[in-house]
Amino acid sequence: MQLGIGGVLHRRGGRVLSRCHPLLKSLEFAVLNVPLGQYKALLVGLIEGKPLNHFRVIPNNDNMYQVEVGCPSFAKQRHDEDAILLAHALVSVRKAIRSCHVPEEHRNALLRVIDEWELKQKVN
Repeated sequence: MQLGIGGVLHRRGGRVLSRCHPLLKSLEFAVLNVPLGQYKALLVGLIEGKPLNHFRVIPNNDNMYQVEVGCPSFAKQRHDEDAILLAHALVSVRKAIRSCHVPEEHRNALLRVIDEWELKQKVN
C-alpha cells in the first residue's frame, strides 16, 4: 500500500512541511509492503486554516482512500513547529486508517508499523 501525506499550507506551514518531508517519506516507505484491503493507496491531505477536528473522506474511483484533515496554523513562528506538524500528521494518518473499511488485520498491521516507526524516530 502506498501512503501519501501532503498539504495545503500557507507560506510558513509550507516551509515546515518541506523540513519534515524526509521523515514523512520514511514513514511512507515503512508502510509500503503493508496491505490496506482493497485500497492501493492512502492519501492524507493536511489543510491549514481548517479546524483541527475537520476530517472529510474524499470519494474517488481509483482504489485510493483519500481524506483531508484540518492542520494547525503556522502563521507565527514557533520553536516546536516541526514536531507539531509531525505529531499532527501521525494522528491524522492513524485516524484515516481507523476510518477506512478494511480487514481488521490490515488495519492493526498498519497501526503497528506506524507505532514502531514513531518509536524509532522519537517524534513525541
